[in-house]
Amino acid sequence: MLNRTKLHQKMNTSDAVVKQQDFCYDTVLRDTWKKIAEDTDFYLHTQEAEALFSVPSWQGDLSNYSLVKKYKDQYSVLGIDGSQVYPDRHQLYVQQALINIGGISIEYGSEDPVSVFSEPELFSLYRLNEYKEQVVVTTEWINLEREAREFEVAVEKALAMKKKGCKQLVILFDGTLLFYHLISVNEKDRQHFFDRYCKALQILTDHAIPFASYLSAPQSKDLINLVKLGLCQFKRANCRPCREAYDTVPCEIVDNLSDRQLMSAVLPCLHRSIFFRPASLHSLQYPESLQPYFSYYHGAQEVGRIEMPAWVIQDPIKSDLVYQVVVDQIEKGYGYPVVLAEAHEQAVVKQADKEYFYQVCARQASDQNLAIQYSEKSIKKRQMPY
Repeated sequence: MLNRTKLHQKMNTSDAVVKQQDFCYDTVLRDTWKKIAEDTDFYLHTQEAEALFSVPSWQGDLSNYSLVKKYKDQYSVLGIDGSQVYPDRHQLYVQQALINIGGISIEYGSEDPVSVFSEPELFSLYRLNEYKEQVVVTTEWINLEREAREFEVAVEKALAMKKKGCKQLVILFDGTLLFYHLISVNEKDRQHFFDRYCKALQILTDHAIPFASYLSAPQSKDLINLVKLGLCQFKRANCRPCREAYDTVPCEIVDNLSDRQLMSAVLPCLHRSIFFRPASLHSLQYPESLQPYFSYYHGAQEVGRIEMPAWVIQDPIKSDLVYQVVVDQIEKGYGYPVVLAEAHEQAVVKQADKEYFYQVCARQASDQNLAIQYSEKSIKKRQMPY
């Protein structure tokens, strides 16, 4: 149990509370961004730099900001999210995982505009590998499977909506279309899940159904890395020998900042940035049409990151539709896309549901005359007199 009295005492007497910095980062960010935006050779410098960090590529003027207006006509939008419950390590011999995909479809202007859904799926703790051997399902594998199911369920729902005649359909995902997390996965699982992700997204592409992902409070540093190059004291950045030769370097002043802080400083409210292509994902070979791009939007409440595939941004009508739908959803949700907020509510497995799931697993095992064993810690917690 948390001692709240002592907590408040420590908060008031320690440096745990983040205090406002005397140094004004906004000025540095604005001035440096303005400098690199006006430098016609800056893009070439980014390609020649031998930096210890990756930088995105882009076309056009870095300071080309576009006012985004919400979509005025009727449209349809599908929001998808997912959650998972890992096997209970204290409930031995009853080992099942739960993946719950939730979502909502909204058809503005129709007689029955809103439809919500929640689709639970069970997975055994063991699965067959490529050698038909039983291997333990890890939490990492469950997370990857959940993401794959989010895309696959989105395809099922979107095709059904399109068959029904939904006009101007847009799909929104919570999270990112950049699968960096797959890079650290073993090669066979990486290829398996990457292929599934791309297969689902390619079906949406083949049916010309635009999709995007939205990230609230993004912590990415893609554009901050451009600022770091702009702060470099040398015409051609070469980080390793520079760090070895100097105790302090100009670029380190923005090391702890994110793109969100940069865009808050330079991007006018209700405007979006140009699209950027992130640095290569090395071992992940995206199909050309699915190459991910990102952009930032400065809403009334926050700066959000919006990611779209190449085929969408290459079609101005599609990309404008997606952006306008996202902005309208943000306004309807008072700062966060309402369709994603509702999708999260359908997908999330709350503590009471989690306990119910474990109870159902135990009951099923009991019905099958399987021995159920609890860890000693779990038993002691159940027996506590208070």
